[in-house]
Amino acid sequence: MALSYQKLLARHLPATPGFHDPSKQYLFKNEDNEFLVDWDTLGTWPQLLKACQDDNIYLFKFMDTRQACCCIRIIKSKSAHFDSDEYLQPILGPNGCVEDKDSDRLLYHLKIYEFATFYKIKSLQSLSFHYLKLAGDQLGFVYLAGILSKQNFQFNGKDSLFISYMRERAKMHGEILSRRDRLNVGEDWKFSKTLENFLLGTIVDMKMEIQQLKAAAANNNDDGP
Repeated sequence: MALSYQKLLARHLPATPGFHDPSKQYLFKNEDNEFLVDWDTLGTWPQLLKACQDDNIYLFKFMDTRQACCCIRIIKSKSAHFDSDEYLQPILGPNGCVEDKDSDRLLYHLKIYEFATFYKIKSLQSLSFHYLKLAGDQLGFVYLAGILSKQNFQFNGKDSLFISYMRERAKMHGEILSRRDRLNVGEDWKFSKTLENFLLGTIVDMKMEIQQLKAAAANNNDDGP
């Protein structure tokens, strides 16, 4: 039976504030909680260990408690292979459209993936990318790219999984864009005149023009002798 959320938190939180011994443990902090991890355990992940030694775990503080718990559990496992049943999924509210829920699910896994990739925690990276892709596949490219343009994620320069995925999605195989897609991109541009939103608008315009040309060519063929 799955552990309750409270019991899950209790497993990773110190019993008292005085429990923390900096010589033996590093204290991970987000906005709401603190998580202790032994230095010996952190030695399993050299990139993460170095960041902890420098006390510069910048990405961790932006996680919600469930994301933070998920990361800490896998860090403590010391394992290159982690059971996917132990990976904590987001808890989504009952309200909202399917598209919004897929968007929330995407961002939940993306923040974990960002952390795992930046600090080279391979088992966490693989699991989070698996669920990230499942969520992203439910969204059209324009909607997906619009979500990402509003974020400020820091990926390791050697990341290939997510970059390859987005390159493939950018081809928009089998996707038909609508006026609604163009209007959404236009609204994003009005809200934030970033290079990302400008390029996204350009891509959408080109894709829609190609669609129109293909439709016109198909009509001409239908009207032929």
